[in-house]
Amino acid sequence: MTVRKCIYTGKDSDAKDQVLPDNPFNWTNKVPTTKEYKEKKGKLPTELEMQANETFHLLELARNRVLFYEAKLAEIQKELKKDDISTEKEEKIQEKPQKNIQKTSRKDMEIEKAIKEKEIMEDSEKAIEEVLKKKSNLWD
Repeated sequence: MTVRKCIYTGKDSDAKDQVLPDNPFNWTNKVPTTKEYKEKKGKLPTELEMQANETFHLLELARNRVLFYEAKLAEIQKELKKDDISTEKEEKIQEKPQKNIQKTSRKDMEIEKAIKEKEIMEDSEKAIEEVLKKKSNLWD
């Protein structure tokens, strides 16, 4: 697991902060921060600190949404593969077997999968940035 970044400074976090100290039971009140920033921060957050908190949670929700879409797509692809397998079996029965068919190695399949995952993550990061730009306009 990677080290979370401080929502205020962008440095690796080494502490948790309660954005509003008198609100201990709200799950959105805890955020990653650094010990340095936590010590110098005032009791009540500034408007920029509140915006950082809101943006952090929007980003986390967007990441969850991306993971959900990836899982949903995997389910859809699994269903489609079931249909393809039955079609492929029928086609194989009708076709003559071919010689010298090169099999894809496991390593090649993992490389292809990693490339696709990277593309998905890049696309999702772009989508997250677009959502945050739209949301930031609402806060202005």
